[in-house]
Amino acid sequence: MMDACSVEIVTRSEGAVSCFSARGKVERANGCFLVSYIQDGDAVALDARERSLLMQRTGDCSLRVEFLLGRRSVMTVSGGALLGEIPVFTSIYSFRRTEDGFFCRLNYELLFPADSQKFFLEISVQIISEEK
Repeated sequence: MMDACSVEIVTRSEGAVSCFSARGKVERANGCFLVSYIQDGDAVALDARERSLLMQRTGDCSLRVEFLLGRRSVMTVSGGALLGEIPVFTSIYSFRRTEDGFFCRLNYELLFPADSQKFFLEISVQIISEEK
């Protein structure tokens, strides 16, 4: 069963902080949270689990990446006729269930050929009950 939810993501990178919030839908299934919402006109899906976070964005700016603690993975990015892969290393991943959703902390690094860029994310998803 899908419930309405609020999604808040705080991103820190290279001294800049950005905050994103949206309404979305969440479903709890087999120990994970499946979250969907819209960002800049694109559909975003999160599959948040105790040990990993899978993010998929489809639309004008599509991407797919799975974050796994202490492991390298690949971010696949596409837009128009462009397609590319960026290696990713996840140094911190913590997942905590809350009374009405979950909270996730994530530190990862995009490993570009000439340099790298570090990102620090805090993701909070709260289920919006019918009574509120």
